[in-house]
Amino acid sequence: MKKNKKTIVLYLALCLTAFNLSANNICSAQMTEEAGELYNQAIKFENEERYEDALDMILKALNTSYDDIVLITKLGGLYAHLGELNKAAQVYTKAIQLNPEDAFLHISIANIYEQQGKYEDAFNSYYKAMNLSPNYRYNYLNLANTKYLAGHYEEAIKYYRIYLQDYPNSIEARCSIANSYLNLREYQKSIDEFEKAKNMNLKGFKDYESLGLAYLRDKQYSKAKEMFLKAVEINPEDYMAYGNLAIVQTYLKENESALENYKKAFSLHPELENLKFDYASLLASTGKNDEAIKAYQEYIKAYPEDSNAYLNLGILYQNTNNPKYAIAVLQEGVKKSQSNAQNKTIKNELAKSYYQNGEFSKAISIYDSILLIEPDNLRALFNKGLSLTGEKKFIEADRIFKKVSAANPVELQKYGITQLDIKKSISGNMIAQANYLKDRKEFEKAKDMYSKAIAEDNQNTDAYLGLASAYESLDNNEKSTEAYKQAASIEPENLDIMLKYGESLSRNNQDTEAQNTFKKILETDGTYYEARIALADNYSKVKNYKDALGEYLKALENNSGDDGLYIKIGNTYKYLNEGENAITYYTKALEINPDNENAYFNAGLVRYDLNDLNKAIEDFKKAIELKKDFAFAFWALGACYEKQDKPDDAIYNYEKFIEFSKDKELIKSTKEKIRNLYSSLTY
Repeated sequence: MKKNKKTIVLYLALCLTAFNLSANNICSAQMTEEAGELYNQAIKFENEERYEDALDMILKALNTSYDDIVLITKLGGLYAHLGELNKAAQVYTKAIQLNPEDAFLHISIANIYEQQGKYEDAFNSYYKAMNLSPNYRYNYLNLANTKYLAGHYEEAIKYYRIYLQDYPNSIEARCSIANSYLNLREYQKSIDEFEKAKNMNLKGFKDYESLGLAYLRDKQYSKAKEMFLKAVEINPEDYMAYGNLAIVQTYLKENESALENYKKAFSLHPELENLKFDYASLLASTGKNDEAIKAYQEYIKAYPEDSNAYLNLGILYQNTNNPKYAIAVLQEGVKKSQSNAQNKTIKNELAKSYYQNGEFSKAISIYDSILLIEPDNLRALFNKGLSLTGEKKFIEADRIFKKVSAANPVELQKYGITQLDIKKSISGNMIAQANYLKDRKEFEKAKDMYSKAIAEDNQNTDAYLGLASAYESLDNNEKSTEAYKQAASIEPENLDIMLKYGESLSRNNQDTEAQNTFKKILETDGTYYEARIALADNYSKVKNYKDALGEYLKALENNSGDDGLYIKIGNTYKYLNEGENAITYYTKALEINPDNENAYFNAGLVRYDLNDLNKAIEDFKKAIELKKDFAFAFWALGACYEKQDKPDDAIYNYEKFIEFSKDKELIKSTKEKIRNLYSSLTY
């Protein structure tokens, strides 16, 4: 913590006041009468805080008394008060040339040097003053403060202790020693000195914030919290105390209180950017990702060279599945990194982001650059294997995983890699290869590769799910169901896998088991829409339309915006011979999606059954309008016209059905219909 400059200025004021007031306020015998009057007028202006007018009077007085030491000293003081430090230093230098034995002048110029950051010059001037006036013990305080400001904390402590020999009750000097130890990272010594100061005068002690910092850095978090709370009690506007309180509350896992105190600090000082890093880290750890991202961005704007901020923001983008943003931020972090170790850390995260974004070759390139310098870096080698899997270089990836697996266990532990990680990666590589084969419709090969992955890791649900999918593609429902069952047994609480298993049972005509599986899912989560639909579909499949309708209507409570569900309900009413209710739900489906050709088609079928042929024809025509090759709509339209005894229109639509249909049996029977219609035509 930096020394409070306000305190140092106060100390100096005490020193100057105690030393020599007469030099500033009494005319010298050498002044001309006119100069004396101007000087007195300057003193009057100074007392009225009209410093520029006072300066003007002194400058005029110097025209008649050029070398008067009192005027020159006053001129230096006014320049200093107006912040014109270079002029003040020049004037005091001249005064010292005129009167080199005046300790006051050496103290005055030392103060100017101190404000200019010329600490060595300041120290030398204070030292001269001390030699000129050895009984003036306040100079030890001036010397100590100068050493403190220069960052020479051990020397500062030496002079503060000398000062305390004459003024043992000085809380300020004791606190300055404590702050010096704080900067030297000797935290227990800092705490001891602060506690001495506090015990000397409990009411007079104010530096609770610095004592809190000492406790914080010594990892005494509860004591630190106590001190920061006292600091904000004394000064409710102390934004840094609120910030430090938030930091210590983060260590104490009091996250909500910490967030509140960060917000309080920012409300008192909106541009308190140096706290944004810790604030962002806390937000990220509590899942407030959008706020964390914003805080990191604000911090980076204020501190664009801090590579740690780029690293953390990049990881946050990774965790929120924004790899493109992560890549941009981490690339900048690599440029800003200050050490090889940090550069490697950021590059590792950059490679992960490339992997996450599917840019596997770029990830591999980074890992290769790391391995070039550190050929035994198992983490880089392992991650390269994962990237090779993504790049579909399965054989090379497998070779790497086996090489890592054979490494010394101590080395594996060093890089945080377990045999389970390797096992999963080997099976994951096989699964990726199987997926690739399945995408190429090489289902037999895919099935065999999924089986190899299971042999490598028989607890890998992805392998069983892939195997089940391959069997589905091979129309082997029995084997598919068995694979889904294995996956569900490994993760019995994974409702998505349970759903797949239930659907497979239904396809395999194991309807009772399928229904029980869907019911079990719904017992766990009654709002699982897809499970409710699957149960209703299975009831409908086994012609249990009453229970099917009940489940569809329950599903409607959770998703009233699905036009497909309204069609299912309409179909169920149709099967229950409730045509009007069926049409009501088809109409609702069209209100949600006017372009749903199936809703028109199904409504047309119901109207056909109700012998409302004209409206049925309208529905079928609208379905064909929306889907030009809707074969069954053409067939149904032909049937309507046939029923209306319009053979030409019927033949046209039956022929359109044959043009678009792939149903060989129905095409055959439709051709027979067309022949019969032609034979019935009379010209």
